[in-house]
Amino acid sequence: MNNADLLFIAGDFSEREIPKEVQFLYKYFKTPTQKMFLKYWYSAGTINGFQTQTGYRCDDVYKRKMLKLMKTILAKHKEAKDKMDIELVWKIENGEYKF
Repeated sequence: MNNADLLFIAGDFSEREIPKEVQFLYKYFKTPTQKMFLKYWYSAGTINGFQTQTGYRCDDVYKRKMLKLMKTILAKHKEAKDKMDIELVWKIENGEYKF
């Protein structure tokens, strides 16, 4: 077990921020549960154990919906960047694109 594992078990992941390049996701994930979901995902890389580790009540269906939304946003963002569609990238990063 390494230091990152110990910090995760201790719950320090909740204090960490998600990577800067994807912080625009906070514009789509606004509630405390949704924000914690993002932090948990970027710390653990899974949705398993979310409720146990964070204490946030969240049904499996809702976790899967949040995961699907996050992946959809990131895929659309990557596609827009690959196509050099600066206007669409700007809309997505400013939370103005509707998914």
